[in-house]
Amino acid sequence: MRNYKDNIIVKMTFQFALDVMNFSEKLRNQKRFAFADQLLRSGCSVGANVKEAQSAESKADFIHKLKIASKKRRRLSTGLSCVSLMKIILSRENCYLILKVF
Repeated sequence: MRNYKDNIIVKMTFQFALDVMNFSEKLRNQKRFAFADQLLRSGCSVGANVKEAQSAESKADFIHKLKIASKKRRRLSTGLSCVSLMKIILSRENCYLILKVF
């Protein structure tokens, strides 16, 4: 098993997942369950795919897993843009704060 302790990408995507979880909780408190659930799934999936890529069976498998993580991040970005435009949250900064990792 690899040591992920010093891997900056794994660290950043883990923090990213925590930020998304906190943000999702804010949406749940506003009774925006569908948005909260979708953002939570996409946000946590980014880190899961990055970590899974660390144990890839080949270079092609590694690249494939990182591409999946990138797609999940784009899906999250789209969802956050929708949340911001619909004024579900108090400010746009809340959405873009999460995306600063990328």
